[in-house]
Amino acid sequence: MSPAVPTPLSVITGFLGSGKTTLLQGILRRPEMAGTAVIINEIGAVGLDHMLVREVATDVFLLDSGCLCCALRDDLVETLRDLAAGHAAGTLPLITRVILETSGLASPGPILRTLLMNSQLRAHYAPERVITTVDGVVGCDQLAAFIESAEQVAAADVIIITKSDLADVAVIKELRRTLSMLNPGAAVLTPSSAGLDPTLLFSSGARFAWRLSVGEREDASGHTSGIGAFTLGFDQPVEWDDLLGWLDWLLAAHGPALLRLKGAIEIVDRDRPVVVQAVHHLLFPPEELLRVRAGRRGSFLVLVGRDLPPGAFAGSLQQAVGVPVRQIVGRGLRLTRMRATP
Repeated sequence: MSPAVPTPLSVITGFLGSGKTTLLQGILRRPEMAGTAVIINEIGAVGLDHMLVREVATDVFLLDSGCLCCALRDDLVETLRDLAAGHAAGTLPLITRVILETSGLASPGPILRTLLMNSQLRAHYAPERVITTVDGVVGCDQLAAFIESAEQVAAADVIIITKSDLADVAVIKELRRTLSMLNPGAAVLTPSSAGLDPTLLFSSGARFAWRLSVGEREDASGHTSGIGAFTLGFDQPVEWDDLLGWLDWLLAAHGPALLRLKGAIEIVDRDRPVVVQAVHHLLFPPEELLRVRAGRRGSFLVLVGRDLPPGAFAGSLQQAVGVPVRQIVGRGLRLTRMRATP
């Protein structure tokens, strides 16, 4: 039997040594994170991170000797099914949230596809946020050298800069500029020495809204490893079927290169904008904004991908939806989930 409210599930990812487990240890010590189950994926014959986390969390499950984005997805599905079954049978305590910590070499895209394409998992779990840790000292070098690191940043809703106390101010400034170019829609946080407040990472409550803001960003039409981001905007409402046809074409033609798509779209005959998200070939179920900022109208789409030709998409989208579409330079879209007013 499916629960009345699916359990929120967040993904913590980040390159090797970027501080994922340290972040997890810190937030699990907070009383508001009681009831959290943790699934950890480690590469190698002997796992260690789950032992470190077990000190502060009882329900820790290890998926080792493989990577969730390739070899271990069936194991992930089985573990999540077992969690749901144990909760339903009363053999496990109440689980209020699940956190999945990936290996340092995992790409979040295939993991999200696994969670969203399995109907049984969708009935029990609601993907909440992708949180990516980035090393403040060597993050820029890793982003330039390793495509996995860049993909982890591109898929993030929230980016955590770790070890900032060990890095020069100029290095952190350059890292922030790089992160903004790779993912203009993500919130970037730098924890203090006291740690990070979990309420900045996780939404509370069962009902959520999306808050849309469009702010000044550096142009991100291209970057290291061929990964770049750009924003498309238009001011007139469009027909949903026209937009959906364009999205279907986009995912079919450019899915392998599309690391993340995120946007809020004004739809004809709807009072609230519709949030659209996609990863590679997968389009997430659409959501309506529960609240809209006063004075903010118009539609925006942010595309983050590898070797995407930004100039090609404004024209095809305009042709599909039948309204003027412009590429926005120096501005980025931010969508953050927040608790809805009852």
